[in-house]
Amino acid sequence: MIKGKRKITHSDDDLKRYLGALSEDFSDKVKVIGEQYIGLRKHLDKRFDQIDERLDSHTEMIGGLMVDVETVKGDVKILKEDASVLKTDVSTLKLDVKVLKDDVSVLKSDMKVVKGDIVIMKEDIKTTKNDVKEIKTDLKQKVDQGEFVKLEQRILALETE
Repeated sequence: MIKGKRKITHSDDDLKRYLGALSEDFSDKVKVIGEQYIGLRKHLDKRFDQIDERLDSHTEMIGGLMVDVETVKGDVKILKEDASVLKTDVSTLKLDVKVLKDDVSVLKSDMKVVKGDIVIMKEDIKTTKNDVKEIKTDLKQKVDQGEFVKLEQRILALETE
């Protein structure tokens, strides 16, 4: 015995109510997605502003370090010139052994200071390297335009489903 399928008929009003409910539900979901998108966009804008501020700060620090390095280069040039003058003075000082011994003693203490300065310079270079590494990390974390377009496409795909 084969049972016949009963055809269910709906009135036009039932169909209109059903389609109206579906449309309203869909509109609500699209509205929620839109609100989430706006919230996400605000959050991203705020984060980008924070990153920009940090980059500006680091740029200023790097600029200051560059000025310091230029100063050190100038000082090194002056020290080289002074060393040249010292060579000339040493040949003159060979006439007086006592004066030579005094000058050597002074030079030894100066070298200790220079070594101390080199240690400080090494620490400054390490700090600079760490700052550059942090800047690189921050830049890598920044969302680029291509990634943003992909996010928009995913949202559009979700909206069409």
